[in-house]
Amino acid sequence: MGEFSQIMQIVAEQIKSASPQMEVVNAFPNAPRNNPQKENLAVMGIQKVFLQPIGFEDFCGESFQVRGKKAEVWVKVSFCCKSAQQCWESWESVLNSMMFSKKLKVGQAECGEAVWQKDWGGIVLPVRFCLDFIISGEKDQEETELHPEQFRIIRKGEKI
Repeated sequence: MGEFSQIMQIVAEQIKSASPQMEVVNAFPNAPRNNPQKENLAVMGIQKVFLQPIGFEDFCGESFQVRGKKAEVWVKVSFCCKSAQQCWESWESVLNSMMFSKKLKVGQAECGEAVWQKDWGGIVLPVRFCLDFIISGEKDQEETELHPEQFRIIRKGEKI
């Protein structure tokens, strides 16, 4: 599983823990979604990503070697509900859960305008979360240069 798929899985788990009755799907699933949509649904997708290299130059004064990437990931979640009240309750529950999560570091949360979706007769409330992650590279012992064979997501509070 890729690092961004792992990030999406962590966000999905957090949404489900905040609102267990909600179904969570990706914005671009493997199979097409059926309409009309469910009564209580969260559709999520990665909107944009900023990556910055992380090394030891700032700490040791040695030549710069990249040891991983700091990823700032913007995740868009659209809450789809039958009523505006239900959307706002879902948003509040998920926001409270994410702000105090041990797995996620939320840098920013933005809420859009709730709109009536006449296609399926419900309300859609778009929100965005800016999440911070460290993606570290693990290299083979034989290699002299840093070309990671695999990456792992380091969650909030973990040491590299």
